Amino acid sequence: MQDAQPMNTPPTIPASLPPYSFTNAWGLGWPRWKASFLPLFLGTLIVAAVNVPLQLPNLLNIPVTIANARASESPEAAESMKAATAAASGVIGIFSCFALVWGLFVALPIFGGFVWMGVQAARGTVPAVGSILQGYRRFPTVLGGLFLSVLLLLIPYLLAISVPLVFLLSQSGWDVSQVGQSFNASDTWTGGAIAGLVIAAVWLVVCVVIIYWIGIRLIMWLPIAMDGVGPRRGAWASINRSWQITRGSALSLFGLMLTASLMAAFTVVLCCAPYFLVGVPLYVTLFGLAYAMLSQQEMARDASANATQ
Repeated sequence: MQDAQPMNTPPTIPASLPPYSFTNAWGLGWPRWKASFLPLFLGTLIVAAVNVPLQLPNLLNIPVTIANARASESPEAAESMKAATAAASGVIGIFSCFALVWGLFVALPIFGGFVWMGVQAARGTVPAVGSILQGYRRFPTVLGGLFLSVLLLLIPYLLAISVPLVFLLSQSGWDVSQVGQSFNASDTWTGGAIAGLVIAAVWLVVCVVIIYWIGIRLIMWLPIAMDGVGPRRGAWASINRSWQITRGSALSLFGLMLTASLMAAFTVVLCCAPYFLVGVPLYVTLFGLAYAMLSQQEMARDASANATQ
């Protein structure tokens, strides 16, 4: 592969980039995308093809939905469709398990390699299409980073639903089956209940903001795990490094990813072809630029701190 390096050989230092900012990332995004258009376009097609098997359970769910709709028409129809619905549900379960395995062992490392291609393009190096296999070279780190990041985001998620869940259960007398009916009961909505609902809603909003903030602070763990420049980091070290390099830039990164996502979504409206030609390749280039700029800044801070010691 083009990005492979002999052992004990120092990695190639990328060209210097400007400090990270929303405008700097967008300003360099277009020329970097143009310079690496063909490999990024081919990488987009590979990622799209790899993700097709993940949609099989959703496609198979369509006939099950149709069968359930027909079964609800009459008792006779329900009896005649019972066996077919059960068989289809079993097939969906099998394909769901297949999609999970495929997602972890094929789609995830390929996507990681695609992110690495975006980082290479951001640093001014036209990536080889074979760079998309970088995720397999770092697969244990990628898989571990995924589970750790999900676990870290799961904690505030559980906190987010805890207060509303306790409120709902307390209103229904701690009977799960009565939760829906408690909302329709007029005597349920006393002043204290309304105040509790407002508190639960405010708590939920605060937790959602925290979840998004943590997600932005952890967003760079994947390119860090993929990075062939500098020291190789494990799963936890990649997450920790992401937390370091994104400090002070969370709001700007959120704006960058939001506008890049809106741009990609807009290209879908244009008959989908620009989505593969521009939307996704430009998005991964912008993401790579944000990482490359932030990583360069953090490396400079590390070098300055070491020099003063």
